[in-house]
Amino acid sequence: MLRKFAKKMRKLSTRILRPVRQFGTEKSSLSIVVLNWNRKNLLEKTINSLLMTATNELEFYVIDNGSSDGSKDYLAKIAKQNSRITPVYLSENKGGEAFNEVLPRLSGRFILISENDLEYKPGWFEEMIQKFDEFPELGQLSPFSPFPDAEAGELWVVKEFDEIKKSHNSLYLACGNVGTSSLIRREIISRGVRFKNIVSQDGKSKMPADGDFSADIKRLGYQCAWSTKANVINWGHNKKEWQDHPAYYEANRNLKAELNIDGLEKLKSIKAKLLELSPEAAGEKLFSILGECLSEIESLKSRYRILQKSVNDRELVRRLGVLKEKSYLYVDTGKGFLPEQCVIVEFDPLLEKLDLEFDISRFAGIKALRWDPIHREPCRIKLEKVILKGTSDLDVSLKYIELSEHSKSNDGWVNFKTSAPQVKILILESRPFHTLRLSGAYK
Repeated sequence: MLRKFAKKMRKLSTRILRPVRQFGTEKSSLSIVVLNWNRKNLLEKTINSLLMTATNELEFYVIDNGSSDGSKDYLAKIAKQNSRITPVYLSENKGGEAFNEVLPRLSGRFILISENDLEYKPGWFEEMIQKFDEFPELGQLSPFSPFPDAEAGELWVVKEFDEIKKSHNSLYLACGNVGTSSLIRREIISRGVRFKNIVSQDGKSKMPADGDFSADIKRLGYQCAWSTKANVINWGHNKKEWQDHPAYYEANRNLKAELNIDGLEKLKSIKAKLLELSPEAAGEKLFSILGECLSEIESLKSRYRILQKSVNDRELVRRLGVLKEKSYLYVDTGKGFLPEQCVIVEFDPLLEKLDLEFDISRFAGIKALRWDPIHREPCRIKLEKVILKGTSDLDVSLKYIELSEHSKSNDGWVNFKTSAPQVKILILESRPFHTLRLSGAYK
């Protein structure tokens, strides 16, 4: 009897004491690889935060891309102090391809690929691994939220995404790539995905081709996504860092401009125009007005909201000419609304007045039109005129217009509740038209 009782107690204690998730197990084992090049001050933040938040990783590699700023001495010192870290010293800057030096040898079920300018927050791995548990189709997850962390001083773009939900969990699917730093499944590397480089014309400057990396992951049938909250502090795109180290960011902007990478290079034209407006505006004003709003200014999504706070700021941005949104018109000629049968025009959302003209002269036998006022963004519109221009103009009655999920207010505004607002216009006449004109107001 005592033996049976002891056996039952051992089984019960095993069930009670077994953790829900454990680092170092096959279910959630982690390998880390950090890439560094001449950012010793921020590399320390990255390594220290990972040492404190990922306590039982299987491997922890730090690759130095031929730095000359003391990074190698720092790595040698910290590797002696902490046996968890394995430095890899390269004699030259191999760009993103340096990751490939260690990726094939990693054994963790999940691999953290990290740049050298991030500070990982407590609980980041548990938060991110939960997404992989809930969404088995997820292959790559960024530690960044699609929305800049303004409280932490982050200056970056609002990223485009499509939200999907499962149970009580959400996933922000990336419409493009998610950058270099990310958590991925090991099988992605096992199936041959590797980093490539974007190289300058002289061959001396190299940057990770993160767009190709995400595209290759998607080709394997996986999804790439942003985190639903910021799991890191992005010191690489931080207001304080930009102010403290302007020379570095000036050089980085010039490199990105040469490589045709969208982002920092826009600061050059913005700063130049500010200097033309007022010499004293380029310093504090660049960071107080444009710096805090940079994520909005550089994005085609949602950026007008912050800028609408001040009439002066709105006028400044209008004069700088950096604010444009795109509006899409899809044409159905009998085969539905196809991507290749789309006309795009740009407009200034700060003007709030709507006056758009779409050239539809190349389409014959038009059955219907679908106007998407703005891409992946809720909005408010007030349609006053919908006119089809041809040999004679046709004023389209509102009864032939269908709206996607929306509500109407007493003042005539249509409030779209969906992130994919659509206005469908039925064409009941067979005569040819060459232009669609929409007029009214927009918010």
